[in-house]
Amino acid sequence: MHAWLSSRQGLYQLLTRLLIPVLNLIGRKRGYLRRLPFAGGWMSMREFPTPQKKTFMQQYKSAKGRRRE
Repeated sequence: MHAWLSSRQGLYQLLTRLLIPVLNLIGRKRGYLRRLPFAGGWMSMREFPTPQKKTFMQQYKSAKGRRRE
């Protein structure tokens, strides 16, 4: 499923922009997530840190712009 999604750049970027705020909202008090949909077996032994407030590409573009100044 990840391979299919990551091969569709526009859809992947849209979903990450929408889901990052949701994941931050769910895990904001602890700073990590204990459960994720469709990842129950994997999450049963792990804690997933909440993502940054921006996607990787948003952070990259911001840093790239600061380097030019």
